Amino acid sequence: MALIYTTAVPSIAAAHRQQSYLRSVYLSGLTSLAIGKISTILAQTSDASMARSSFHWDCLWLGFWALVPSVHALQTQENPPPLTVNLVRIATWNLLAAAGCAAQIPERLGVVGHWHPSLYAMHLVLVWSSISYAQEVWDMVL
Repeated sequence: MALIYTTAVPSIAAAHRQQSYLRSVYLSGLTSLAIGKISTILAQTSDASMARSSFHWDCLWLGFWALVPSVHALQTQENPPPLTVNLVRIATWNLLAAAGCAAQIPERLGVVGHWHPSLYAMHLVLVWSSISYAQEVWDMVL
């Protein structure tokens, strides 16, 4: 969840440079959502399986709300910042990787034994997209 939050913050700052009020509303709303979800997860640690399934939905929900400012910038700005476009691109890749992990095709076919290639592939996509996004943030700062 922290990764979702920290990924969205630079995009919001870049996309809404001229609109400080809108930027403040987006950042405070996203911060309150993230803190609320994290505190809810920490309060529900009694049942591990329930907390795990709830965590997936909480991450999906927070990721959806983290994309709202970027989608708004794509619709309203003539030339949105490259960071905003890249955030939507990596969110799409991460969503496809998560869908592949949820499908677990090699695991269901039984051809891989006890290891989980779908999970490993999802993590590789997540790391790759985080590194490429960090390079975009670095380029924006410099």
